[in-house]
Amino acid sequence: MANYPTLSINPTYPFGEEPEDSTIKSEFEGGYVQTRPRFTRTRKTYTLDYKYMPGADKDTLETFFGTVKCADIFIWTDPRDSSSKNVRFDKPPKFTYVEFG
Repeated sequence: MANYPTLSINPTYPFGEEPEDSTIKSEFEGGYVQTRPRFTRTRKTYTLDYKYMPGADKDTLETFFGTVKCADIFIWTDPRDSSSKNVRFDKPPKFTYVEFG
């Protein structure tokens, strides 16, 4: 399993952590709702943002994504508490260019 690359900058705060709603709900004509869990564990979506990422870091991240794509699980270290999490990309990274000067 691959490790998320070490970049020269950390993501900017705040970054997002959103638990997935893993409940299946069935509504009935009588007005009641029946629910059950869809999964045995709750998944989370993490959203990271890097401001002013150097070109070398962008190249490193693009190369890493080209290797794992949106299919392979990799190890990401949460910068808040240094815990390791098994994650995968849900979509390709998006880069926005800004002009200095």
